Amino acid sequence: MPVGSERLVAQLVKAADRVTEQMGQATTGLQVEVRTELSATERQLLGIMLHPFLGSERVQVPSGGEWAEQSLRMVALPNLVEPTVPTTRLSVPPRHMSGGTPEQVASFYGPCVALIFGGKGAIGSGALISRDGLILTAAHVLVSDSIEVAFPAVSREKRYKGEVVFINDAHDVALIRVPGYQADRWFEVATSEVAQQGEAVFAMGNPAIRDAGTAITAVSKGIVAKAYETDGQGRLKGMVADITVASGSSGGPLISQRSGKVVGVVTAVVAPTISKDFATSGYWAVAAPSTELKKWLGITYPD
Repeated sequence: MPVGSERLVAQLVKAADRVTEQMGQATTGLQVEVRTELSATERQLLGIMLHPFLGSERVQVPSGGEWAEQSLRMVALPNLVEPTVPTTRLSVPPRHMSGGTPEQVASFYGPCVALIFGGKGAIGSGALISRDGLILTAAHVLVSDSIEVAFPAVSREKRYKGEVVFINDAHDVALIRVPGYQADRWFEVATSEVAQQGEAVFAMGNPAIRDAGTAITAVSKGIVAKAYETDGQGRLKGMVADITVASGSSGGPLISQRSGKVVGVVTAVVAPTISKDFATSGYWAVAAPSTELKKWLGITYPD
């Protein structure tokens, strides 16, 4: 299956990690012989191990090393092309909340906030955007081939197997699905309503708070500090919100207080920092704007 360049690099890194781990286990207990010189055969085999993708025309394998040449010929990388964005048609939820307080938003939309386990202890957030288990999240949350999803406001114990629908690494957004899941409420994505500078928004997600653990389905309130600019003159890849978020909030929704719709997907968090290069005094969230998700993820609603 064709993959994008960033996803290919991630796959190669994971494969290299697995090889390193297995080699480490296999060589445990072996005696090491320290030598000052290597034979020509040993040097060439070492060259193949260090540069496996040069090809046999660049690395001449001596007799006795045919196994290495055969291994090189068996390496097949996927076609390096950006995948076509599929069309995903969504339905408008039967009810939604607009103009609510933080307490009302947390109560109404809490069951729609997903807790995503991406492997190796990584945790992220997501927004349920369809009755049948479609979840909007950030691409970097999906760091593992094995994805598990929970809806803590519904059940803290139950986990579901998540399946990747589409990943857009270039813009750090993704869609996953929980097969067989059925919901009575879900988020609507504002695919045609632009979030304005100064607009009040809520963030919902699962931020990690150092030694305190993970704040499940937490809600915070802020404003859109900088709206998304399609011309890119501001050199920002997304919209910026002045709102309290933290690691673990990635993939969670920014919700317009005015409309109750998702206007952004949290993709990065900037915490208070002081260094020789820059300083920030509060938390900021960078989010993928909802108006671009039709192009980036192919999500659409009926006209």
